[in-house]
Amino acid sequence: MSDVLRIGQVGLGWFGGLHLQTWADIAGVEVTGVYDADPSRVGAFGAHQAQEDFHVRVGGEPAPRLAAGTEVFSSLDELLASGIQVLDVVVPEGSHADCVRRGLEAGVDVIVEKPLALDPAEARDLVRLAEQVGRNVYVGHILRFDPRNATLGALLRNRTLRHLSLSRRFQPAALDVYGRVHPVHTAMIHDIDLAIWYTGRRPDRVTAFATSHLGREFPDVVDLVLHWDDGVRAVIGNSWHLAPNCPYGFEFECKVQTDGGTYTVRNEPDLLAWDENGVKAPDLFFWPHYEGARHGALRDELQHFADRARQGRPSERVPLEHAVWVAETCRAALDSIAGAGTVAVAGC
Repeated sequence: MSDVLRIGQVGLGWFGGLHLQTWADIAGVEVTGVYDADPSRVGAFGAHQAQEDFHVRVGGEPAPRLAAGTEVFSSLDELLASGIQVLDVVVPEGSHADCVRRGLEAGVDVIVEKPLALDPAEARDLVRLAEQVGRNVYVGHILRFDPRNATLGALLRNRTLRHLSLSRRFQPAALDVYGRVHPVHTAMIHDIDLAIWYTGRRPDRVTAFATSHLGREFPDVVDLVLHWDDGVRAVIGNSWHLAPNCPYGFEFECKVQTDGGTYTVRNEPDLLAWDENGVKAPDLFFWPHYEGARHGALRDELQHFADRARQGRPSERVPLEHAVWVAETCRAALDSIAGAGTVAVAGC
């Protein structure tokens, strides 16, 4: 019997291509089959995609490709019936829950990009289903695998938290890609997750504010305050008005104050490339490509999930309960933005 973990991937968009490349660089796994609702994506990996304008890469990277022997299926059901052991879900946010449910019902473990589900009740139902069928779900809260955040988490373990301040700012053009759902679910979810990870607790209440300057479906400036009953607060800001000539497309900062120290993480450029095209600061932490392979947080995340799936164990780095807490906090934030004031984060 082969020791190779058989992966089936649903979703072949820009991030799906990164997943394919990353899986190819992880030993002991093989993507044996793929499916996308848009069959044209299979042959479109080399085309320029909008995300590349603000997720700045080193340059000269190869386009994603399907490995020899990877079968392209015409439906998710066919992919699930092909003998895969793990389903990797890399589809738009609104389709996550359905794909996870179908994977679990087919008897396979599931890796899914964040969020687990847009509806917290549905997220909780998926946890129950996973328990019923004896399978694991691994949610891709990638920032837990960024060494900057992981190091900060280690430094905070023996500290008493007093206050957290997190911000994430994008260029307006990024809304052309990520404006498909509310920024609470695309951008701020990262910082909500970090706040939950660092505190180890679900917030008790959320107060949220939002403004739309660009006339789009969803707001382009959002501010959240997460409240815990012991007085700890996390203030989270998100805007989509970063100057277009920012050399690294987006910026973020996390500052944590404790009983005995202050800790800061920010994406100041570690590498600046000045050439005839201007100034760029390639990403060196999320999914950089060098020496012929993908590295960074995405690779560490997928390696961790593959290891746990092979062991038949849940993830201790991203407990499934935390993913539900994130979904519940996002829902409270949206309710607050809709005019409900300060909203209790309710369990399902």
